[in-house]
Amino acid sequence: MRSIITRILVALFITLLSCVLAKASIFTDDFDAGTSSDWLDIYGTWDVTGGQYHASSYEFPDTGSPYAEAISVYNYNSLSNFSLDVDVYNTNNVGFVLRSSFNNSGFFGFDAAVVLTIALDTTNRINCFIISNGILQNNIILAEMPEFRNNDLHVRVAAKGDTFSIYAYILGDDNTGWNTTPIAAVNSTDYGVSIASGYTGLYTDTRSSGLFFDNVNISVPEPLTVVSVGFACLAGWIRLRKK
Repeated sequence: MRSIITRILVALFITLLSCVLAKASIFTDDFDAGTSSDWLDIYGTWDVTGGQYHASSYEFPDTGSPYAEAISVYNYNSLSNFSLDVDVYNTNNVGFVLRSSFNNSGFFGFDAAVVLTIALDTTNRINCFIISNGILQNNIILAEMPEFRNNDLHVRVAAKGDTFSIYAYILGDDNTGWNTTPIAAVNSTDYGVSIASGYTGLYTDTRSSGLFFDNVNISVPEPLTVVSVGFACLAGWIRLRKK
């Protein structure tokens, strides 16, 4: 009888472990209900049209930026390890801000941030801007993706430790294995910068006035405390069984 119970407990524990180790979604938005109060417009004005999110006006932070920009973030300023998934339509120049904070005197209006951009207007490049203390520390070319030009994309950006990754596929194409290997990644400490937490969200500028976003999902790792408790319970039962 104990053997049967043990097998049942092991099976339940494995199921629990697989669930706990999966990421937990903390925010989703398909924009069908209009503009959510969970979005915070940092620069420019953002609206919903036809169930999709877009910038409707742009502004120049006091930094000499060559382009007026618009930034909208999920309204929580302490995200650390997370992933952001989003569909991007009419992809041209699109960016994603990770662990960001802002001031009008910093580079492009940032105090600190890692910004991953997909620039398809001329270069077809994925770039990474690393900003600290309001100063651009590095502008890194991570990859060239000419196949993304004039296509709608599903994009995932992820922050884990000091590593920032981007995954993507063209909507409507075969996406098998798209989320197993990033198309580009960077470790900010390789450039002397470590940013613990901040806002995450969406970036665009006046070169991309037809850009739309949809189906946003932000996920974080599940706490591991339940796993620890499960291990303790399972170990206790095994010890009891041996008596």
